[in-house]
Amino acid sequence: MQIDHVFIRVSPGGPEAELLRAFGLSEGSGNTHPGQGTANRRFFFANAFLELLWIADAEEITNARTRPTMLRERLSASRDGGGGDGGGGDGGGGDGGGGGGNGGGCGCGGGGGGGGGGGGEDGNGAASPFGICFRPAATFDTWDYAPAYLPPGMKIGIASEAPLCEPMWFCTSAGKAPEAFDSDRRQPLDHAAGLRAITALRCTVPTAALSPAARASGIPFAQGDAHLLEITFDHAARGQTKDFRPTLPLLFHY
Repeated sequence: MQIDHVFIRVSPGGPEAELLRAFGLSEGSGNTHPGQGTANRRFFFANAFLELLWIADAEEITNARTRPTMLRERLSASRDGGGGDGGGGDGGGGDGGGGGGNGGGCGCGGGGGGGGGGGGEDGNGAASPFGICFRPAATFDTWDYAPAYLPPGMKIGIASEAPLCEPMWFCTSAGKAPEAFDSDRRQPLDHAAGLRAITALRCTVPTAALSPAARASGIPFAQGDAHLLEITFDHAARGQTKDFRPTLPLLFHY
């Protein structure tokens, strides 16, 4: 599996993107996801992209097709050092959908096998504001989600066990590295901050127990009081770190 993109829950309209722009990132195109009720702002790198996501339509995100993903339950969670209301994710090389949570390896609540259901937060911590999409296929069990905005026949694989306190885990077979996008879909890859490629991720979550999807991801986890995502660029060759807290629960190592 390769990382296709990472998303983080933000406030409606994504004003948090201005912090990334001020750091020296070049912003790419944004999307809306009709029928799913989400929208985004995006930043692209050679091999993957970072998505800032929010709920754009409260009715669409609770419709029959989207409800089993638990996007509303997971991504309307209260802020814990960054982010606000959230939204679904993009699907790889095209415009994809976000992943929902099912089952609960860490006991933080979840839906059931794509069939919807309750779930939510409990004493193990608030819902994670992150989602991680892989390409071209997952090594964890998934169920198919076909959001209305995708072309007919295109689906997103959502982890069958993805507790709310972990990032959303999902995959897209249509994903491509941004540097390989067709000419009509090219995005800015040159950044004043000098970042080129995402080379590692690390997550902090409020529980020590991990779901099968988290274990299969190969991403290292730490246990902590607050959700945190650390993204390493270019193997941290310069030995520098940028902390975007409290606006975003995000660290860059580069």
